[in-house]
Amino acid sequence: MRFEDKKVEFEKVGENVNRVKLKSIYPNNCSSQEYVIVDDEMLNYLIESEMEFNANRRTKDNHVVALPEDETAAAKMGAMDKSAEEKFFSESDKEQIDHILLILSELTEKQRKRLYMKFRLNMSYADIARVEKTALVTVRESCERAVNRLKKHGEFLQNCTIKSWADWLI
Repeated sequence: MRFEDKKVEFEKVGENVNRVKLKSIYPNNCSSQEYVIVDDEMLNYLIESEMEFNANRRTKDNHVVALPEDETAAAKMGAMDKSAEEKFFSESDKEQIDHILLILSELTEKQRKRLYMKFRLNMSYADIARVEKTALVTVRESCERAVNRLKKHGEFLQNCTIKSWADWLI
């Protein structure tokens, strides 16, 4: 949005006496007065202040890209990489992922691998034992111990928004 420079509107009425239009200084003039009398020093101050204000606004206008009100459109034009919602959920997801990895670190590598085969690949204990060339009872007990360790975190794992946490077992 481009703004026109503001200009102090005044009239010299005598030596060191100037009549300034208040609306040119204050866009929302609440006073019943339309004009104010000021001396030359005050007039110079008002003019210099307006010049500085206009210069700062022009500089700011030249360095700011107007963004669309729609976050999706802004993201498409490359002005923003994520919406506020995406940032919130990505931060929330990161916290949940970190917590899930901490929970899974309580299991041994073998327990993680066995749970993955049991619950993600839907293999039976017998199939897992055959693949690992170990006793069926060893696989079953190992999985039971791992599940018991995870039970204390069951509420978190069931309620977290990341439902594919079991993929991280291996």
